[in-house]
Amino acid sequence: MAQSLHRFIPDSELPAPLKRKLVFGDKEQIDALNALEADIEIKATELAKVESGELKYFEVCIAWAGKQNIKILAVDAEDARKKAREVEADMDDADVEIDYVNAREIKK
Repeated sequence: MAQSLHRFIPDSELPAPLKRKLVFGDKEQIDALNALEADIEIKATELAKVESGELKYFEVCIAWAGKQNIKILAVDAEDARKKAREVEADMDDADVEIDYVNAREIKK
């Protein structure tokens, strides 16, 4: 089995400019590498916080005229509920009123 180029990001998620042969000075590849480096730093920080127990995974149920279960990294259940409410604002500008938000820690 072939090994991924990076332990956090599967090859399938690499930006298109990085899937072709690297060319010195290619602005598109440089921008993609810089963005990728920022993503890797964020994921590495999150992973370290998960391993230290500072962050835990929570499954959060958001109920409106329907419901959606999502996974959120948070410090505690209250933080998970807060982050879930922020997701509401990113729902394609849909005008929904949330009935309730419930969160439970995901145990391994």
